[in-house]
Amino acid sequence: MKKLTPLITALILAILTIAAFVIYRLHASITDKEPLSFSNLNQETSYIDPLKTKADKSSTISASPWEGSISLYSSDNGLDFGFNGTLLFKNAAVPHILKTIDGDLIATFQYFYDKDTDEVIENGIMHYSISSDNGETWSDAEKLILEDLPEVCGCPTPDNPSMQSAVDPTLAQLEDASFRIYFTYHAVGDDYSMTSTAIADEIDEAFVYEGKIFENEDTYLLDPAVVYYDGLWHYYNSSNGYNDGTPEEYVNIHATSEDGQTFELEENINFSIGFLGGAVAMEDGIRFYGAGGVDGTLSAFSTDGYEWEEDNVPRYPGSDPGVVQLDDGSFLMLGQS
Repeated sequence: MKKLTPLITALILAILTIAAFVIYRLHASITDKEPLSFSNLNQETSYIDPLKTKADKSSTISASPWEGSISLYSSDNGLDFGFNGTLLFKNAAVPHILKTIDGDLIATFQYFYDKDTDEVIENGIMHYSISSDNGETWSDAEKLILEDLPEVCGCPTPDNPSMQSAVDPTLAQLEDASFRIYFTYHAVGDDYSMTSTAIADEIDEAFVYEGKIFENEDTYLLDPAVVYYDGLWHYYNSSNGYNDGTPEEYVNIHATSEDGQTFELEENINFSIGFLGGAVAMEDGIRFYGAGGVDGTLSAFSTDGYEWEEDNVPRYPGSDPGVVQLDDGSFLMLGQS
């Protein structure tokens, strides 16, 4: 029997090796199906910047939004952003980030993963996540609840994208600490998808539908950007029928409001940057992080919200980011890839 010992030992080792491999593959298949959020990641692990792995700048954006992910980038000056090692959510897009009166950060985004069915859904549902430590940790994604919405059209044509639900959330907080959300919605009876609003006292309460921010009979409007600066709310939009493809000059729709609900159209801003992304109010003006075609996200600055000057340097190679300035003067960006 002693002569058989080496053979038995070898067989045992082989069986253990095969078992370990099977367990590894099973674990990998399970984790591939789960959404990857910061709340279930090992904070000590470093991650490769998902945008840096794509050599062709023209392919930095996922073919479909539900195939993308949202990651965190940071900057000391709001101009030079670096990936900080945090992949926040998979199957997510159209991020926005808000710093509340209490100092919390609230990220809103379109989430294309349904936790209840463990499936990726095409149109997605608006969600939010909260950080109470300047973006170091984040809560699990929770659905934004909307009430009293009119019947949705969901009737897309080649010239008029029409979603089957509310999409593209941008969150604002009012002086009384309540929240207003701006989003894209195509109601039955409207010719196009429009920007609408809903309001709630708390982020985890139901947002009650208020209506469209203005009437528009010329083109669809997607992906709103809204910022409050110097006593006035500014609305910007470049995701419209005027900007098919990658134009040399973008037609950016601009509107203003004193109450943040009813807006009046201003003159269009024809500019080298498309206002698809996020606007940040600063002490001396507004910086917009917007579309730059194959160059990814570019930024521009305005002292009044009407006249703009390009910063000239690409901010990061993805598109449609949300950006916020923290109390220490630094910046966080939610970038989608």
